[in-house]
Amino acid sequence: MSLLTVVAQTKSDAVKTLLDFPLGDRIANALMAYGVYIRQTLWPFDLTVFYPYPYSISATGALVSFGVLCSVTGLVFIKRQRYPYLLWGWLFYLGALFPVIGIVQVGGHAHADRYMLIPQLGLIVGGGLFVEEVLTGKKTRRLAFAAAVTIIAVFCVLTLRQVASWKNSVTLFNQNLIAAGENETAHFHLGLSYLQSGRLDLAVTHFSAALQMNPRDVTTLNNLGVAYFRMNQADLAEECFRRAIAADPQAAAPHFHLGLLKYRQGLVQEAVKQMDQAVRLNPSWQEARILREKMLSSGLREPSRPVEK
Repeated sequence: MSLLTVVAQTKSDAVKTLLDFPLGDRIANALMAYGVYIRQTLWPFDLTVFYPYPYSISATGALVSFGVLCSVTGLVFIKRQRYPYLLWGWLFYLGALFPVIGIVQVGGHAHADRYMLIPQLGLIVGGGLFVEEVLTGKKTRRLAFAAAVTIIAVFCVLTLRQVASWKNSVTLFNQNLIAAGENETAHFHLGLSYLQSGRLDLAVTHFSAALQMNPRDVTTLNNLGVAYFRMNQADLAEECFRRAIAADPQAAAPHFHLGLLKYRQGLVQEAVKQMDQAVRLNPSWQEARILREKMLSSGLREPSRPVEK
C-alpha cells in the first residue's frame, strides 16, 4: 500500500520532498495524527475537508503522543491472552494507517478523514468484542443498548449537519476556515469560487489572504490578476501577472492573461509576444493559439474576457 501510494501520487507531483517537509516534522506529525484520528472517531467534531499542515509542531505534543501509543501497545500486548482481539484491533489500526500517516508526505495536509475508512475497523471490531465480553449482566446490557442507540442518533444529527457544509465550494471552505483555522487552501478555493461567480471583491480578498501565506504561488497570483482585470484595475492585474511569470517562467497562464491585458490596451505587438510565450509553453492550449491568430489578423478587435486557469 505504501508503494502504490507513492507511485500514484508521484505521477501527479503530489509527493513532497524533505525540503518541503523535514523528516523530523513528518515523524512528529505522524505520532500526533494517530491520536487525532482516534479522537475524531470517538468525538467527531470539527471534521472538515482539509487539515492544513501546521507551521510548527510541538515536540512536547509529539513525545506525549509517542508515550500514549507505547503505553496502549504495551497494555494490549500484556492482556493478549485474555483479550486477544484488542491486540489484533490495535495492531490493525496502527498498521493499516501507517502507509498514509505522513512519513511519505503526500499533499499539504496533516491528516485526512478518508484515510480512516479502513484502519478504524480495527478499533471498532476490537472495541466491540471487548464490550461484548465485559458487559454480561442483563440490566447492564440493556443500558448499554440504550446508550448505543442514543449515540447513534446523535451521530446521525451530526452527519446531517456535516453533509450540509458540502452544498458548494463556498459553504465547504468557509466551514473549513472555521474548523481548521486560517489556511492557504481554503482561501484559494474561496477566491476561485467567488471569481467564477463574479463576486470580484471577495475573490480579491481571499486570493490576497492566500498570497500572504504563500507569496510565490503562481496560480493564486494569476487568478488574482484575472480578478483585477475584470475589475478594470489594469495596473494591479499586470503586476500580478508579472509576479507570476517571475515566480515560474515556465507557467503559460500568466503569459496568456498578460497578452489579453496588453491587447485590450491596444499594445498588439506586446500582446502577441506574450501569447507566443503561452503557446510555446503549452502547445496544446487551443484557446491561446486561436486568440493569437485573431490578434494577428484583426488588430484591435475587443477580445473576450480572461478566463481563470
